[in-house]
Amino acid sequence: MTAPNITFNSDGAGSISGDVLVLGAVQSADGPTLFASDSFPKLQAQLALVGFSAKADELVRLPAIEGSATSVAIIGLGKDASAKAIRSAAGSAVRQLAGNATLVFGCGRDVDSALGCCP
Repeated sequence: MTAPNITFNSDGAGSISGDVLVLGAVQSADGPTLFASDSFPKLQAQLALVGFSAKADELVRLPAIEGSATSVAIIGLGKDASAKAIRSAAGSAVRQLAGNATLVFGCGRDVDSALGCCP
């Protein structure tokens, strides 16, 4: 099995192209909340409708409504968006999305800095 090409991006969903845009979501009292550089209001509204709760390692894949990726996968971070939780979720998403050529991880600049992806 070949490994997918993985890209981290904090520029916004409109410029992202790839097979799957991967976004993280945290559990909150109001339901799952996307943890990304863009708000993705249409996508945010769909999460509760499909029964997604954002438990750690829970993944749901939906057709892309925004951006230029073919589909969007939301990976649960659990209740905390620490660097450890994000790393774990990224690894889980890569394993669960095996077979896709390109995965693009959309996250905010603060996440990039915490993970050491960007200066």
